[in-house]
Amino acid sequence: MTLSWLPSTSQGRMFGDYISTSVAAGGNAYPVIPVASSPTGSTFHVPMVVPTGGMPIAGGLRAATVWTGPQPTAVATAAPTLAL
Repeated sequence: MTLSWLPSTSQGRMFGDYISTSVAAGGNAYPVIPVASSPTGSTFHVPMVVPTGGMPIAGGLRAATVWTGPQPTAVATAAPTLAL
């Protein structure tokens, strides 16, 4: 992937203005990752993919804490199926 494969904006080349990682029951993280390929003319090809089965969470210096805020009203029941 090269920088020229990403769309140019007023703030430089980028694929989006956010980042996301979800953690499913069981402890695996599901990051959303852009994987660009060479553009065709002025059409960019920057799909967002998720590693199949997620990625194990390991290491770190700070322990997680229990969320005490409001609970969600809906819960996803299926794991992502896109692969790198």
